Amino acid sequence: MESSIISWLEQSYHINALSILQLNGGNWANTFDVESNQGSLIVKILETTRSSPTEEIQTQILFYLASKNIIVRNPIPNIHGNCNTFCQFEGNNYQITVFQKIQGHVIEEHMSLLTSNVVEILGENLARFHNELSKGGFDSHYKLWNQQENLFTQFDFGQVDNSIVDRYHSFFNKLSHEPMQCQLIHGDMHFANIVLQKDPQEIGFIDFDDMILGHPVMDLSVLILDYAIMTLKSNDEIIQKFVVPLLSGYFRLKPLTKEEILMIPLILKVLELNLYIQCYEIRDSEAVWIKNFYVNRTQSVSRDDYIILSREELLVIYGKIQ
Repeated sequence: MESSIISWLEQSYHINALSILQLNGGNWANTFDVESNQGSLIVKILETTRSSPTEEIQTQILFYLASKNIIVRNPIPNIHGNCNTFCQFEGNNYQITVFQKIQGHVIEEHMSLLTSNVVEILGENLARFHNELSKGGFDSHYKLWNQQENLFTQFDFGQVDNSIVDRYHSFFNKLSHEPMQCQLIHGDMHFANIVLQKDPQEIGFIDFDDMILGHPVMDLSVLILDYAIMTLKSNDEIIQKFVVPLLSGYFRLKPLTKEEILMIPLILKVLELNLYIQCYEIRDSEAVWIKNFYVNRTQSVSRDDYIILSREELLVIYGKIQ
């Protein structure tokens, strides 16, 4: 496919590719890192059988966010002025989108860069991101992938203990009935989708394929759980080194109510059970570090207590930063 991409770029974008490297093959798309005569690019290839109007709307959202000085991968129009190009390869139809690459470090690969100051900057930038999405007017017409499944994807529970499945559904149902003021959110806000620019220190966001209507605390909760998994720190360290500076930065630009902040433990519990269930399905190296997370938490999933953050701990944090 690489040779075809080089040809597509030349014909449809007048871009000469100097090198090309496949980054991943995701559920929705294949992504490639391309060095070219126009700089560093990201090329996303999507089978049109999986395509939908969301791709065009996603492009609109990215342009809007960039116009508001939110750092994102800006789409590059083709020679006809369109940001989505359709091509064929080995009898299949594909949609191509080309983005300018954000220069910086993907945080997942450089967790040591997460100083308290950087975490506060992350909180501020995430708040700006949520504020702009809430004002962009996208909520009413954004066609969502799998939105009928409510807030999180549900899995094949065949190999999982029934008590764990019951608890997942119980917490999921509690969360589904929370009185949320929903807006468009990122939906996959973990460290593989956050880029740190060093000079000056700025935060960029990538991979908007899982955008959903939800509450901003869902993005915050995914970040907190990802930090716990990536660092394997104790709960006290997670709270002091990440949760407090993250929420402090976030509250400067987007204060949350007590009711909103207290949704985080519930969302974390749903995410925890969701992730635990995935361990029974993942067959590659990812399962290793996910399961490491549960070495000292094996009893957590079978109880009704919350993981990482309790409501009481969050109320203390809330009192300090509001």
